[in-house]
Amino acid sequence: MNLYLLRHAESENNALGLNNSVANEPLSNKGFKQAQRIVTSLGELNINQVLCSSLPRARQTVQPFIETTGLPIEYSDVLVEGQLVLNGVGVDSTSNKGADSVSESAEEFIKRSVKAAEMIRSFNNGNILIVTHGHMIREIINILLDTKEKVRFPHDNCGITKFVFERSVKVDYINRPLV
Repeated sequence: MNLYLLRHAESENNALGLNNSVANEPLSNKGFKQAQRIVTSLGELNINQVLCSSLPRARQTVQPFIETTGLPIEYSDVLVEGQLVLNGVGVDSTSNKGADSVSESAEEFIKRSVKAAEMIRSFNNGNILIVTHGHMIREIINILLDTKEKVRFPHDNCGITKFVFERSVKVDYINRPLV
């Protein structure tokens, strides 16, 4: 099985250089263009299953690909944005402006990240695309690689990471740009 972890395209706050996110934040104009440009690259991966964060910026990123391929897609709240956790310390990645902000403790985010990794491990074959957020991707990578200490893997907008599940878990690349 091949697993592809894709970070959403540029959001409005990403465009402003902000580290925080609001749950219903959409893509920026550049992000919408990025989402269009990655369709061909994603098509070359022979994806047969798509799982996506339920937040708008992730949904908007994968929508042009889904429209082009007609693949079914499943949305999951398990994959939404959360905390960046380094060495047991949570750094809030959310804004407390407005009622749609995502807020959880570092421990809650880690538990949710473990659920995401368990969900990934439950797939047995095919080429699976998971569209989510930078902090979730970093945690999933740490969990799947069973790192002893948290590593802050970089993940740019539209950066993709490939895992190959055979007899062992192998990473082919981390944060390869699609645009």
